[in-house]
Amino acid sequence: MGIRADFNLWAIITSDICVTIIDLYHERSCDLNENLLFFKPPFADAEGFEKAARPSSALTRVFRQVAATLRAAVPAKSKQQGNEGIAMQSGIAVTLNNVSIQIGDFEIASNINLSIEPGEFLCLLGPSGCGKSTLLNAIAGFASVAGDVLVGRTSVTRPGTDRGVVFQSSEALFPWLTVRENVEYGARIRGIDKAKRSEIADEYIKMVGLSHAADKYPGELSGGMRQRTQIARVLANEPSVILMDEPFGALDAQTREVLQGELAKISRKTGATIVFVTHDISEAIILADKIVTMTAGPSAKIKTVMEVDLPTPRDLDHPRAVELMRVLRNDIAVEVNRTLIAQGLISEGQAV
Repeated sequence: MGIRADFNLWAIITSDICVTIIDLYHERSCDLNENLLFFKPPFADAEGFEKAARPSSALTRVFRQVAATLRAAVPAKSKQQGNEGIAMQSGIAVTLNNVSIQIGDFEIASNINLSIEPGEFLCLLGPSGCGKSTLLNAIAGFASVAGDVLVGRTSVTRPGTDRGVVFQSSEALFPWLTVRENVEYGARIRGIDKAKRSEIADEYIKMVGLSHAADKYPGELSGGMRQRTQIARVLANEPSVILMDEPFGALDAQTREVLQGELAKISRKTGATIVFVTHDISEAIILADKIVTMTAGPSAKIKTVMEVDLPTPRDLDHPRAVELMRVLRNDIAVEVNRTLIAQGLISEGQAV
């Protein structure tokens, strides 16, 4: 059974994880049975795949999330054909013009206008439910929007190779592949020879400090090491824009601090444009060139855009950092109170 489409999708379901493998922009028909056998799924034919490819609504979100990591698997042809060293993709501008996002009758975000400069590190802050992750999905090409989302001068209508996504959950890693095999996966499906893809993988594994664990499987790694592997896999595909949805949210405070420092170094080294969703004001101040706060939903809007004019590495005791922390806390507190009042959990007189 051959399938030709803009992208071809296989679903692999194990007891713990639903993983989607994307083969983008291959100008060929893909034999489904052949690829299913290659990835050792729990079903062995096209009919089994067709049944599995009709997930429940609960699994649909997992499909989309894991797919994002691999939708960046085919970088620009000029990158594929290079033979010297590891080329670093420079950042590119991201622009949202009058963007509104609606699901059914529920408007999540309304009239969003935002410009992100090439190579800029932008953090999105706001109360739960304000649409931070939804905006990230819009940039990734997962969410339909009214208005325009541009990466460079190109309108975003679907996921693309110029964007890579790092998720909070480390389940986006293939549990049956080693760290190195996970990181070099994109190069492998592009047909890059073994020596070259190993060189690419080793470069980014070294960048995230995992050379000593390159032959370990995800199940043998700590949560922080799995997130480093995710970051390395995205970097290995050399996207111009990296989208990160609370990637350190599930980690302990010490590991989180270490990875924040590493991410700041990676940002400076790669020059990629980074959009980072977080609930942590301190994390935003440590990492961001620009911090955007959002109002409470529904119909969330951008509330403030603040430049972070602080020397690096960042010191949260710096007077400007202390003042920025105070302003951001107040801004977020106002929106959290609005949400709690709207939900009837507190009265206006109880707002702090």
